[in-house]
Amino acid sequence: MKIQQRVSTSSWYLELAFAKRCRLNKLERQRFAFAISRRSKARKMKRRRVENQQMAFSRWLSADEEKREKLKRRRIEIQQMD
Repeated sequence: MKIQQRVSTSSWYLELAFAKRCRLNKLERQRFAFAISRRSKARKMKRRRVENQQMAFSRWLSADEEKREKLKRRRIEIQQMD
Protein backbone atom coordinates (compact mmCIF):
# COMPACT_ATOMS: atom_id res chain seq x y z
CA MET A 1 0.00 0.00 0.00
CA LYS A 2 2.78 2.39 0.85
CA ILE A 3 4.54 1.78 -2.49
CA GLN A 4 1.32 2.46 -4.40
CA GLN A 5 0.82 5.65 -2.42
CA ARG A 6 4.38 6.80 -3.20
CA VAL A 7 3.89 6.11 -6.89
CA SER A 8 0.63 8.05 -7.02
CA THR A 9 2.18 10.89 -5.01
CA SER A 10 5.24 11.07 -7.24
CA SER A 11 3.09 10.98 -10.38
CA TRP A 12 0.96 13.74 -8.88
CA TYR A 13 4.10 15.84 -8.28
CA LEU A 14 5.25 15.08 -11.80
CA GLU A 15 1.91 16.27 -13.22
CA LEU A 16 2.10 19.35 -11.04
CA ALA A 17 5.60 20.10 -12.31
CA PHE A 18 4.44 19.76 -15.92
CA ALA A 19 1.47 22.05 -15.26
CA LYS A 20 3.69 24.65 -13.60
CA ARG A 21 6.20 24.49 -16.43
CA CYS A 22 3.51 24.90 -19.06
CA ARG A 23 2.03 27.79 -17.12
CA LEU A 24 5.46 29.37 -16.69
CA ASN A 25 6.16 29.02 -20.41
CA LYS A 26 2.80 30.59 -21.19
CA LEU A 27 3.49 33.51 -18.84
CA GLU A 28 6.93 34.02 -20.37
CA ARG A 29 5.47 34.00 -23.87
CA GLN A 30 2.83 36.50 -22.82
CA ARG A 31 5.43 38.71 -21.15
CA PHE A 32 7.64 38.78 -24.24
CA ALA A 33 4.64 39.31 -26.52
CA PHE A 34 3.59 42.24 -24.35
CA ALA A 35 7.11 43.70 -24.45
CA ILE A 36 7.24 43.35 -28.23
CA SER A 37 3.83 44.97 -28.70
CA ARG A 38 4.78 47.77 -26.31
CA ARG A 39 8.02 48.36 -28.20
CA SER A 40 6.22 48.42 -31.55
CA LYS A 41 3.68 50.90 -30.18
CA ALA A 42 6.51 53.12 -28.97
CA ARG A 43 8.12 52.97 -32.42
CA LYS A 44 4.83 53.89 -34.09
CA MET A 45 4.38 56.84 -31.75
CA LYS A 46 7.93 58.01 -32.40
CA ARG A 47 7.44 57.66 -36.16
CA ARG A 48 4.20 59.67 -35.97
CA ARG A 49 5.89 62.36 -33.91
CA VAL A 50 8.70 62.63 -36.46
CA GLU A 51 6.20 62.76 -39.33
CA ASN A 52 4.24 65.50 -37.56
CA GLN A 53 7.43 67.48 -37.00
CA GLN A 54 8.37 67.09 -40.65
CA MET A 55 4.91 68.24 -41.75
CA ALA A 56 5.06 71.25 -39.44
CA PHE A 57 8.51 72.14 -40.74
CA SER A 58 7.42 71.84 -44.36
CA ARG A 59 4.38 74.04 -43.62
CA TRP A 60 6.66 76.57 -41.97
CA LEU A 61 8.97 76.54 -44.99
CA SER A 62 6.14 76.95 -47.46
CA ALA A 63 4.67 79.79 -45.42
CA ASP A 64 8.10 81.40 -45.29
CA GLU A 65 8.45 81.09 -49.09
CA GLU A 66 5.03 82.66 -49.57
CA LYS A 67 6.07 85.61 -47.38
CA ARG A 68 9.25 86.02 -49.41
CA GLU A 69 7.26 85.97 -52.65
CA LYS A 70 4.87 88.62 -51.32
CA LEU A 71 7.79 90.81 -50.26
CA LYS A 72 9.37 90.45 -53.72
CA ARG A 73 6.09 91.42 -55.39
CA ARG A 74 5.76 94.45 -53.11
CA ARG A 75 9.33 95.54 -53.87
CA ILE A 76 8.71 95.16 -57.59
CA GLU A 77 5.46 97.16 -57.31
CA ILE A 78 7.21 99.91 -55.37
CA GLN A 79 10.06 100.02 -57.87
CA GLN A 80 7.58 100.24 -60.76
CA MET A 81 5.75 103.10 -59.05
CA ASP A 82 8.95 105.19 -58.82
